[in-house]
Amino acid sequence: MRPVPNEPPGEIRSIAGALGVNSPRLEWAAVQLYFKAKERPGRPFDVLRAAAVYASCRLLGVPKTLKDVSAATGVRAGDIAREYRRMLLDEDLRVRPPDPIAFVPDIARKADLEPTVERRAVEILSTLREARAFAGRAPTVFAAASLYVAYSELHPIREEGQQTQKSIGDAAGVTEASVRNLSHAIRSSLAWASGRVNTS
Repeated sequence: MRPVPNEPPGEIRSIAGALGVNSPRLEWAAVQLYFKAKERPGRPFDVLRAAAVYASCRLLGVPKTLKDVSAATGVRAGDIAREYRRMLLDEDLRVRPPDPIAFVPDIARKADLEPTVERRAVEILSTLREARAFAGRAPTVFAAASLYVAYSELHPIREEGQQTQKSIGDAAGVTEASVRNLSHAIRSSLAWASGRVNTS
């Protein structure tokens, strides 16, 4: 096995920097995965590096998506996903499903949402977590839809420059339709949870 260098390869550190992640622990996790994957020939190094960083984000709970890593590396998201799945199998890695709450601050920042909206979205997601409503949906969609519901609650009267499902979806890298559909489901879940509390 090729020895791991004293410092993380510049390419991996650059990817982490482009993602806005300052974590030596993540960099070293990515280095370990990258050098192990390099032992198996026939896999492009740029894809291996991108997949190693993405896998490390998933393992350490850093809220970065395939789209984020693809944008930071110029590697197709599909290629990263394919190599990521190989890494999981080859190294017998176990990753927890991403927590939608972890994605809220980054999306809120990109959408220029005020802290009160961000806090309310976290409250909504906490309620949904208790109701076990996260299954089968991408965490970024949950985060974006909860931010939109929170924004709508705090800004019930339409104003010029108001945030829309599209603008929040764009900030999250998801479609307007996904935000719209899940927003309806979230409101229904919140109403159900509120009714359950009131009748208990």
